[in-house]
Amino acid sequence: MSSPDRSALRSTNTHVLVESESLGEGGAISLDDDTEHHLRRVLRLRDGDVVSVTDGARRWCLAVTVSSGGGLALEATSEVVTEVTPSRAVTVASAMPKGDRLDWMVQKATELGVDRLVLLHAD
Repeated sequence: MSSPDRSALRSTNTHVLVESESLGEGGAISLDDDTEHHLRRVLRLRDGDVVSVTDGARRWCLAVTVSSGGGLALEATSEVVTEVTPSRAVTVASAMPKGDRLDWMVQKATELGVDRLVLLHAD
């Protein structure tokens, strides 16, 4: 198995969050029923589609989808990469956005790796 670089994450359209023990060193990655249903029925992934898999604790790998007993499973295609924790925490301070944009802002800040989001009262 190869060790992917971080740019490989951008090349995948699907990202999956799994339990820490599911993200072992290679082999099959176990999925819960809801995740398997979402990948197979909602996203309509087929054999060979590439996804990135993370445990939410700065560990990730690339995997491909494979058919498994009428369902869908993931097979790791790369080594598990452990990201180094940044030496400085990133804080973003922002005025409270209007409407439903707060959800969007929190989502994007999280995707960028922001550690803390401070909402300011502003006129």
